[in-house]
This record gives sequence, structure tokens and C-alpha cells, in this order.
Amino acid sequence: MGKRHVKGASNMKRLSRFNTVYYKLVTSYAILIFVSISALGVSSYWYFSKNFNEQIEKVNVRMLHHLSDMIDRNAIRRTEQLYVDIVMDQPRNSDLMIFFDQPLAGNHSKLLEANRYLTQMVTANDDLVESIEIFYRNTKAVLSSGGRGYSQLNEELAGNNAWIEQMERSGINTLWLRADGQDTADSAETEQLLFVRAYPFAATAGKASGFVSIRLKPDAITRYLEPEGSSDRSTFFLLDPHGNLMVKSKGDGRLAAEQVDSLNMRINGMDESEGNFLGNYGTSSIASYTTLGQSGWRLVNLTPVDQYYRKSIAIRNTFLIICLAAISIGMLLSNIFTLRIYNPLKLLMHRLRSSAQTAVPAFGNKGENELQTIDHVINHLTLKVTELERTFEDNMPLIKHHLVTGLMQQAFTRQEEYEEMLRLLKLNWQGSYYTALIMELDPVQISSLSAENAQFIQYSLVSQIEENSGGGASFLATALSHYRVGVILATNSGDLARVHRIAQQVTAYIRENYMLSATAAFGSWVIFPLDLHLSYTEAQTALSYKYFLPENGILSGPELMEREHSGAVIDEAVFAGFSQLLKSGSYPDVKAFVRNFLAQVSSGPYSAEHGHQRIRELVGEFRGYLRELHIPYKELFPAEAWESFRHIRHIRQMEEWLLSCVQAVFLYLESKQKARGSDVIDELRRYVQDCYRADISLESAASHVSLSPRYLSKVFKDETGMNFTDYVTQIRLAKAMELITGTDDTVEQISRLCGFNSSGYFIKKFKEHYGVTPKMYKSLEAAAQNPKQS
Repeated sequence: MGKRHVKGASNMKRLSRFNTVYYKLVTSYAILIFVSISALGVSSYWYFSKNFNEQIEKVNVRMLHHLSDMIDRNAIRRTEQLYVDIVMDQPRNSDLMIFFDQPLAGNHSKLLEANRYLTQMVTANDDLVESIEIFYRNTKAVLSSGGRGYSQLNEELAGNNAWIEQMERSGINTLWLRADGQDTADSAETEQLLFVRAYPFAATAGKASGFVSIRLKPDAITRYLEPEGSSDRSTFFLLDPHGNLMVKSKGDGRLAAEQVDSLNMRINGMDESEGNFLGNYGTSSIASYTTLGQSGWRLVNLTPVDQYYRKSIAIRNTFLIICLAAISIGMLLSNIFTLRIYNPLKLLMHRLRSSAQTAVPAFGNKGENELQTIDHVINHLTLKVTELERTFEDNMPLIKHHLVTGLMQQAFTRQEEYEEMLRLLKLNWQGSYYTALIMELDPVQISSLSAENAQFIQYSLVSQIEENSGGGASFLATALSHYRVGVILATNSGDLARVHRIAQQVTAYIRENYMLSATAAFGSWVIFPLDLHLSYTEAQTALSYKYFLPENGILSGPELMEREHSGAVIDEAVFAGFSQLLKSGSYPDVKAFVRNFLAQVSSGPYSAEHGHQRIRELVGEFRGYLRELHIPYKELFPAEAWESFRHIRHIRQMEEWLLSCVQAVFLYLESKQKARGSDVIDELRRYVQDCYRADISLESAASHVSLSPRYLSKVFKDETGMNFTDYVTQIRLAKAMELITGTDDTVEQISRLCGFNSSGYFIKKFKEHYGVTPKMYKSLEAAAQNPKQS
């Protein structure tokens, strides 16, 4: 028997571990992933819609169960326990209990003490109880809490407490009823409940010495059924074990007596202690019910069908998209989020166990749900602090935020204001040197996260920074925006190297734990805390160089301020060179220029404003080039291309954007030139035929057809199989051959007429092409025409 008991206790201990938040988190993620994969594998769109509606019903039943548990625990069982406390509270209740056996007359002091005791019990439970009355059967007297005191049980008082006769007639010792004695739904919205039980504890009404009557406040139960600000059209009904309507929340539902009976019959006909069904109770509604513990009471919720399923239409249309994402990232996030969420909770639980174990006897049982434990601790501690202290504690982070931002933005004009803030925060934040630091997370990465995750990361970042306090340095940090954290540092040594090291540690922490990039910028030291706005302004200026120095995770204000105020400028003549390179059509040259120019802007001694100005001028030069060539850039580049220019975050992206645009233009021109290829060659042939006597060069020919020399040479070679100069020479030699055989001009004259610069060059080219000199060729032709003469 003993071994079985030990084994059962061991099993219960193992099972209780699964009640912790960690296992619930892991289980929740695992169930989510399993349901998603199963649903996507075997279900259709119709199944998702139906399944979601079923989930709504289950959630509603769980919500109802939660409400019933709260009502059962915080109202019904608490009231019944109050009865036990009253009759069993020895020796405090001795003055109260003595009158069950002795007359009240002449015992004024004991009556006074008994009345005071009842009043104290009401005060201790003032959120639940309105009054307590003790009915002494033998003496036919009534003792009430508060100012009502003692009274004799006359006909009028007996009429108001007709339940005495009802209990004696039915032979019961416990009774719950409405204080007005009615059972209509309208009056149940505001009427009070009355709990009556015979005394002694186990006596029936007929054999009881008296009765204890506890009258609940009107909102003792409705407060749980009518949350503030709720626009829910559903109505809650609380029925006793006999089906009597006890409490009704405000809502659209109206039930006549016969409808209450119909509802009871329907519920009694179901085997489960909780569930839901469709019915018509004034309007088509979903009726959900649950049983309150062992009392047999039932909590019923009537919700119009159109409200009950109103979310399913929108949800089912988006569920297909959501579940695809849930499957791919669910497993990864389950591990990450479980550890990230649970670790702070685990640390909090450890601290609570070490600090609250003696103060809260029932605290810290192994296997107890952490959230419930924390709730118990908070409920216990709230009894020991005033409302003002709670409000102050709640506003501590806000006060710290005002302190940090106020020092950064020169909000404090007097030293006394700043010192008062420190006193409120109970901080000894002093030093010989002060500086401001800005931690900026990547805005694009942060905007892709949910608000909860972004806030959690900011909280972790602030905590990580402030944990570096110590060793003569004290950090205060607060969120400045959804992606920026402001930090102020007080130290006894003006060592900026330590600030640099801490900034590196924090950026590494963000990168390793959250896979986010971060940039830190800090200003110079100041001697007085009220001058921190100067250091903050310098840090902001340093942060503006993030555009030009994207690889630098740490930006030092003291180093960059020299560059900010240098006054150095970039010569505007460089833009003329950029324009010439664009016109040359050489992408490698343009690429080299852009890279060199942006590298000069990035690392040169130029202010951020001047650097932005010169980059805008470079882009303006490119746009001027497009207008000069009449290139329809609105057609070549969509509006998104120019829009993306406004959202470029750093100079590397600017380089990539500009070079991609230049390459697109060059490719466009090349495609247009290829389309003109054959026409251009025909035009060149006509040009050479007409102008072969003149000095024809590749440049002049390119200018004639509006192409670049390099591109013209390539096109001509591809189309004719020879280079342009050889073609011109070929045409000139053909013309020269005609003149040699058809005229008596000398070689010098023919060479000049055919565009050759010298007769020697003409003779050389003629011999290379035909194998003989011009004179020999003329002699051979003459011999061929007059063979007899030769």
C-alpha cells in the first residue's frame, strides 16, 4: 500500500511539471505546427472554414469555463467559506455564537462586540459582501452587520425572510436565492444574491439553532460577466442547481420563464457538464453552458449566431496564407521564442522564490504554473502597498525615459529639476565626465518584426546596456523610437575607449542573439550633466555619417566633427569628366569613375551635407545626359527606380543603383544601334564613295552617322568582315585602277585624286593589293590591248 502511494505521488510529481509555462509553451508550439501540417496535408478550403468555426466554439466554452471558475472560486465558494469562517472562528466569534443559547436582552456589550465582528467580516470582504445577518431561532432575534444591529423577528422582518419557512418546510440546511424572491430575467440584471445556511454546520433547517444569511453585493457576480468597454452582444445567465435564474448580465438576450425552462430542459438532456448548441431564444443564438465545480450551478451564455461566427469569414480567407508561413518558420521560432520568452520568466521565478518564500506560505510549489504563482505573489503584495506606491512604480520607466531624453534634448533648465528626477528614481548617477550614445537598429529589419518582438528586443538592448554599469561608470538607457535607443553615461575617467568597447559588445550582442545589424554613435565628453545635449547633438551628427561609412559599426563624434567642419569641397570639374565618359559609351570607364568618386566622398574630408550635395549633382549630371540624348528615361526606368533612389540607405547602395542605371542606358543604346547597323553600313558606303578623295577618318565617319568611333568600328567589322580603314583603302585603289587604265594622268596625280597623302604610300598599297606597281599594271594593260605592238 505504501509503495503504491509513493509511486502514485511520483507520477503526480512528473505530471505536474507539464503545468509549467515552459512545457505549455513548447506544447503549444508543437500543437500549432502539428495541426498546421496535418490541415495542409489532408484538408480543403471548406475544412479550414469548418474547423475554424469549431475552434471558435471551443474557445467560447473555455472562456465560459474560465468565467465559471472565477465565479465559483471568487463568489460562491468564497461566500460559503465565509460562512465557515464565521461559525468556526474561535474564539473571535464567541460573542456571536453565545446568543444561540442565551437571550440577547441585557448583554449589550456582547451584542456590540458581535455586531463589530460581523462588520469586520463584511469590511474584510467588501468587494463581495454587502451585509451579514444572524437569525437566532430560540430567541427570535436578528443580529445584523453595520448600523442595523439587533432587532426582534416580527412579522414584517419574517416576511422579508420567507426563506426561513421555505428551508424548514423542505428540510434543507443551505439555500441560495435572489433577494427579491423573483425569477424574471429583467430583474436578475441588478438584484442581489442571498446565501443562507443553518447553524450548527451540519444541522437541517428544522433542527437548527439559527441561520447565517450573507447578502452579496449587486456586482459580486456581474462584474465578471460584464467587462468594461466590451461591445459584446452576448448575454450570460447564472442558474442554480434547480434551474432557477439567479443572475443575468446586461445584453441583448431576454428570456421569459418558459424560455428559461426550455433552456434548462435542453441542458439537462445533455450528458456533458459543458457544451454548446443552437437554439431560438428570441433570436437564433448559440447557447454555451458549463457547470460550476461541484455546486451544480450552471453558467449559460447566449450569443447571436451572426456575432458568434463573425470572425470566421475574414479568418478563413487569410488562414491559407498564414498556415503556409506557420509551417516554414514554426519549428524554428518555437525553439527561439520558447527560450527567449521563458528565460526572463525563469530568472523572475528564481528571484521571487528567493525573496517571497517566507512572505507567501503557499508559494513556490514545484510544478505549479509560474504565471499563477506570480499572480498569487502579486495579489499578496498588493495588500501591503498603497495605490500611490503602485502608480509610482508603474511610472518608473516613464520617469527614467523623461530623465534621459530631457538631458539629451535640453529639457532641464535648472540643476534642481535634474536632481529631483534622480531622487524620484533613487539613483546616485554622478561622475566627473558625461557623454551621450545612440544605438540604432536597422530600420528595415525592425519594421519587418511584430510590435511585440521589436519591443522585446528594445527591452533586451536597454537591459544589456545598463548591465555594463559598474567600475566607476553608470549607464542609463531608454528607447527614443522603435529602432533607436538613447544612452547617457556618467564616469570618473574620460576614457572614450571604454565607450567604444561597450558599443562593440552591445552591437555584437544584438547581432548574435537577434540577427540584427546595429550602429552606435557617441559624442564628446562634457563636464556637467545639463550639457549632455551638446554630446547628444554630436552623436546625432556622427550617426549621419552612417550613410558614407556603412561598414563602420561604431561612429565616433569627436573624430567625425573635424570632418564635419573641415570646409573641404570636391571640384565641380569632375562632373564634366563624368559627362565625357558617359558620352564615350565605355561602361568600365564609367564604373571606375563612379567607384573612385564615391570612395572619395566616403573617405574624404568632406562634410555629410556636402557629400550628399555632390552625390545629388552626380545623379543630376546623369539625368542631363539622358535628356541630351533624348532617351525616354521614364519609359526606360519605371517610377520605382527613381522612387528607390529616395530610400537608398548608404553609399554602397547608391553606387549599385547608379551603375545599374548607367548599364541599362548603355544596353539600351547598344540595342538601338544594332537595329540601325545595316542602315549605318549602307550610309557609310555611300559616304566613302562620295568622299573618298577627302581625308576620311574613323572619327569623321562616326560623327557622320552619330555613333561612337569604337562602336562604329565594331559594327563595320561585324557587317563587312574588314575594318573601316581597309575598306576606304580598297575603294580608293579601285578608283585609282580606273584612272590608270582610262587616263594618261601620272601616278602622283592619280594618288592625289584618290585621296592618298603621298604617291609612295599609294604605290605601296597598290602593289600589296594587286602584286605590281601602278606603272607596271598600266604597261601590262596596254600590252594586253595591243598584242601586235608588243
